[in-house]
Amino acid sequence: MVGDIHFTAIYWKAPHRIKYSYQLEGFDKNWTKPTTEAKAIYQSLPFGNYTFKVKAVVDHQQWSVPFSYTFNIQRPWWRSWWAYLLYSLLFVSIVGAIFKQSEKRKAEKTEFQRLLAENKLLAFSNKIKNKTTPKEGSFLSLVHETLEAHLSDENFGIAELCELLKISRTQLHRKLKKLTGQSTSHYIRSLRLDIAKGLLEKTDLNVSEVAFTVGFSSANYFSKVFKEEFGSAPKEVR
Repeated sequence: MVGDIHFTAIYWKAPHRIKYSYQLEGFDKNWTKPTTEAKAIYQSLPFGNYTFKVKAVVDHQQWSVPFSYTFNIQRPWWRSWWAYLLYSLLFVSIVGAIFKQSEKRKAEKTEFQRLLAENKLLAFSNKIKNKTTPKEGSFLSLVHETLEAHLSDENFGIAELCELLKISRTQLHRKLKKLTGQSTSHYIRSLRLDIAKGLLEKTDLNVSEVAFTVGFSSANYFSKVFKEEFGSAPKEVR
């Protein structure tokens, strides 16, 4: 609280010679130095009970008997017990909402990872056109694991796949063509699009989010090649 307290003493002969000293019990430790100013200014007074005392003197004569005035500054509503109760309830509600939202996001993330893994497995299995020998199956599994680990990396292509598999482009192309009926570049793109199609059908992710998840940096380009692959735009599939 900020406030002014005005006071005055009567001395008709020379009112300008009157000096005052005052003290606010509960706030001031000592009386103030004598001053001719007939008001006291207090800033930031906390709530509580106070007694304001003031006395006057002319020249160096005897001080008058102090005049006392008692007043009370009430506790503001935002410092009341019910306000603190409200703050506590609000805090608990906010923490609860944050925790609930966090748990919801965890559940959504877990479900998304499950659906993504499911669509990856389905897309990989659909790419195998012919029966494979154990050696060929092992090779395809290695290809799939490598592509799966770099699914969202838009810069991961044939050169990177060959480097990780320790195989030449020609060998990789020949093996994939035999096992899947597709060239390496078509196989990688088609695989990503198959996974994207499954995500569009089973999740609430928008087209851009799905595109980024499967390694396309441009949603427009993703929509273009998606329509070329399936004959329908991503939004139509959803």
